[in-house]
Amino acid sequence: MEHTPTFFSYARSDSEFVLQLAKDLRKAGADVWLDQLDIKPGSRWDLSIEHALKASGRMIVIISPDSISSNNVMDEVSFALEEGKEVVPVLFKPADIPFRLRRLQHVDFTANYNEALHNLFSALNLGTGGVPAEIGKSPENEIESHRPEKVSKQKAASPASIKQEKPGSDPDKATATTTPKKSGYKLAVIFVGIIAVSSFVLWSQYNKNDGSVVQGDIESDTRALPLENQHEWESALSSNTVAAYQNYLKKYPNGTHVGDAWKKIDALNNQRQIIGADNKEWKNATAVNTIASFKQYLKLFPTGENHEQAHKRIDYLEKQLQLAEEENARWNEAQRKNTIQGYKEYLSKYRLGRYSSDAVSRINELTNKSNSEQQKQIAADFDAKFAGNWFNTAGTWLYGISRDSRGKYIRTGNVLYYYAPDDVAELSAGFYKVAAKSTNNARRNFHLKQGADKNSMSISGSATSGFNSYWRVVGRSVRRVTFSDGSFAHAGGKRWIEKDAAGTVKYTFNETGRDDWSVYLQDTAGRGLLQIDIHRKTICWTPTTGKKIDLYRMTGWYNN
Repeated sequence: MEHTPTFFSYARSDSEFVLQLAKDLRKAGADVWLDQLDIKPGSRWDLSIEHALKASGRMIVIISPDSISSNNVMDEVSFALEEGKEVVPVLFKPADIPFRLRRLQHVDFTANYNEALHNLFSALNLGTGGVPAEIGKSPENEIESHRPEKVSKQKAASPASIKQEKPGSDPDKATATTTPKKSGYKLAVIFVGIIAVSSFVLWSQYNKNDGSVVQGDIESDTRALPLENQHEWESALSSNTVAAYQNYLKKYPNGTHVGDAWKKIDALNNQRQIIGADNKEWKNATAVNTIASFKQYLKLFPTGENHEQAHKRIDYLEKQLQLAEEENARWNEAQRKNTIQGYKEYLSKYRLGRYSSDAVSRINELTNKSNSEQQKQIAADFDAKFAGNWFNTAGTWLYGISRDSRGKYIRTGNVLYYYAPDDVAELSAGFYKVAAKSTNNARRNFHLKQGADKNSMSISGSATSGFNSYWRVVGRSVRRVTFSDGSFAHAGGKRWIEKDAAGTVKYTFNETGRDDWSVYLQDTAGRGLLQIDIHRKTICWTPTTGKKIDLYRMTGWYNN
């Protein structure tokens, strides 16, 4: 008994040969595994085959045109070779042996089945004796062994050819007992009829089988009735499932469509593998969701289950890519401009675009920056319009708008109210509100209106009432200025005098002109020219023979 488990790998269309070979090997003591013989009803077909293939130490692969084109057979062969199992090729029908099997010695069954079987026994170490009589018959030989000799056509015997024994003849040589003539005639007619019917039946079978009668056709057919077999086959074709074809094979193992059923099963299994690979690749493509991933899917499965959807996804992604490129161009242009209007133009086209949040942020930043710059400009305009000392009609100094080390302030009497640029609001052209705070944190709102001559103003604590008019000291209105060591004062008419800190008159001057910025004086002794520059808060001296110099820095300027 040979104890190495041997696995059969074959195409289903070769089932008849494989079944016969497997049975012959088993009779000779080989431990063979064949799916058709060893898979129990209810077992999972694919798992049973996988388990048997792993457990076997040897494989017999049946070579035929159908088997070498079967993915299942080639996969099983590859597995056996990779696992180091012994592989014995059996050539059943002429075929182009795959390269991976060419280096292996094969057993040729295409000529003499018995001789090839003996060689296979030797290869499998089943002994070298003769092939037992009950094995070694190929399916073709088995049919021939059951085929009867040809039966010649016969002519029915005539009544005249049947001899009757004469009375008194040797009874041992008689072919029939002597009967009355009438009875013998009836017997002959019956006998001739039987012979004629039998001859007709034999003649019909002879013509049906090219002149020979097969014993299996005369005997009751052990296979399925042709009509029932055909109905079951048509039902399997209608269902077109592995289970339907397996059910047909189970009911009619020797049916007329066994080979076709196995081909259908192989095709469906291959299709199932292809669909499985198709779905796996599609899942990968959709997970990556790129043009390249869907093109790779179509490269592998150009007519796959999802090829139409793949083309749609590619079209969609290419369109999205084009839109993204257009959006990028718009965004780059908005960044180049870097203006509120530029970013608004981007948002008008791509309200929910990739850079919409960035565009909103930039608009807010630019708006805040614009507001801040605008606010600074408002504060600067206020300072330019109202800076300086302001007097009422009596010439009493009441307000001063200036700055010190702590910042800008509005001075009322001896109290300073400080303000920042953000504290200044322009209510209308030339009309401002200033929210200021004293050194002791007392808050006060000032409302100031610039006069038409720009050198007068009205001020109130309310925005609607209580305004009083004041005038600012400028070149045209100034009457007195002070500096650290003395003062210059208008003495009536065109005459000005300079006093020292003690009040003593040192020099006299004649006024030669005024403008908004300055008063221009000439020394009465002819030594030079004096300029009282209210705008720069500086007193300048130009000697008759020298250059203009800054003589004093003003500490005060008044119109009284």
